[in-house]
Amino acid sequence: MDEKTAAKEKILEVVEHLLMENKNLTKVTNREIASLAGVNSALINYYFQSKENLIRLAADKCLADIGATLLCQKDSSIPSERLKNMLKKFYKFCYQNPSLAEIKMTTELKQGSVYTSQMLLPTFREYFGEKKTDMTLKLLTFQLLFPLQVFFLNKEQFTTYFGFDFNDYRMWDTVIDQLVDNIFGKE
Repeated sequence: MDEKTAAKEKILEVVEHLLMENKNLTKVTNREIASLAGVNSALINYYFQSKENLIRLAADKCLADIGATLLCQKDSSIPSERLKNMLKKFYKFCYQNPSLAEIKMTTELKQGSVYTSQMLLPTFREYFGEKKTDMTLKLLTFQLLFPLQVFFLNKEQFTTYFGFDFNDYRMWDTVIDQLVDNIFGKE
């Protein structure tokens, strides 16, 4: 790895670490990030164009790694149950890392949630096989994703609407079970 690539990676690693610690990155300066990475602060804008872009990239990497790990876990032979377990673990992680989750979900919604949809498609294909078209499967992934993302980003509003506390990660189990059962049917 050359020196430029190493510096870029180190900056990204520092921000990932800060996100995982739930640091409020709006209060962390480029100079502080650069100091922790052991690089010149000008490299942040050089490599990432802005601190906001750097934060988005770090959040994407953190949650993509977690999502890929969860998808690889085969804790149930039933795809719908495996999906429920994966989503519950993911939302527990989001509950424990709210600043990271908010950055990622906001970015994901702005980008149409295509990346997450693609991660879920193999599980949907495994369950439905040839019974549903590719277009239908993609629409079903969005039917599952959008409510979860919107509920998470607007917890207070939906706590009032539904009458249970979306700030309590254990309530997400109920919501996830219901959404997955609505799509896959109760087994």
